[in-house]
Amino acid sequence: MIILSFVTGCSPVASQEIIPTVKAALTLTPYRTSTTIPTLLTSENNNQVMISTPTPTPVVYEVIKDELGSSIALRYGISLSMLQSANPGVDLNFLKEGQQLIIPPTELTPVPNLSSPTPAALKMTGETCYPAEDGAGWCIASITNNQPEGVMYITGEFILLGNGTTRQAPFTADLDVLPPGRTIPVYAHFEAPFPYPYQVDVSIQSALQQSLVLEAKDYEILEQNFVYDPTGLAVQITGIIRTLDPAPPVIIVTAAGYAGDQPAGVRKVELGSSDAAGSDIKFQMWLYSVGPAIDRVELFVQKK
Repeated sequence: MIILSFVTGCSPVASQEIIPTVKAALTLTPYRTSTTIPTLLTSENNNQVMISTPTPTPVVYEVIKDELGSSIALRYGISLSMLQSANPGVDLNFLKEGQQLIIPPTELTPVPNLSSPTPAALKMTGETCYPAEDGAGWCIASITNNQPEGVMYITGEFILLGNGTTRQAPFTADLDVLPPGRTIPVYAHFEAPFPYPYQVDVSIQSALQQSLVLEAKDYEILEQNFVYDPTGLAVQITGIIRTLDPAPPVIIVTAAGYAGDQPAGVRKVELGSSDAAGSDIKFQMWLYSVGPAIDRVELFVQKK
């Protein structure tokens, strides 16, 4: 796995174009007969009969935008390896909207492996929420990797308290591997009604350390251009990724937006060979804020 990160700030951009504003169980008791005479079985009917039990039917799940296999497995209470076994040949880190996955029956879930690694210790900052006009709301926070190695499969949940209730919403980081010393925003959506006042906390459920070899020479972003909406609620990002590979691989670009040090939004796009011209891959993407005005963008580039 090769990771490269590029940081961009509010330095002057090539274009000053202004774009339009974006608005934001029941226990079964055996039947007891009153007859005290035991039932006699003949040798003919005394043979054991194997009664076949119905096989649980797998669920077919349709992927929604920006989902990862780890978050889907978490939602259905199965392990990531079980989901992968049910969907051989599918890259669970890079799923497409509308793609169908087979969810194996939870009855087949094995006994938890108590030797599974404890999630890596990650730093959480900036936990906050932004109620929306429709009565729903978005919660967002920043996760920083202070470990000496990269961390992958970062999942967890936001815990929202308010109006005497506690609600949870899962999240999955929009980055396959978070490099050492780097930060990525994570977010979750809560349906209406959104409580106010509220308290919010974040719980990490999975975060696996992964050794990385960073080779900056393999990638370079050229002609970067950032066009900010006047309200700061959206940013149009364009550029060219130059790779040394003669046949450009599939590349993932993740953009993280901030309002000062406060996380504001995050989004990723997948670039394929159809976007390439020789060893250059052009890209264009929009980054949207969940609340505050974006004034700084960080780019992550990784090979699929």
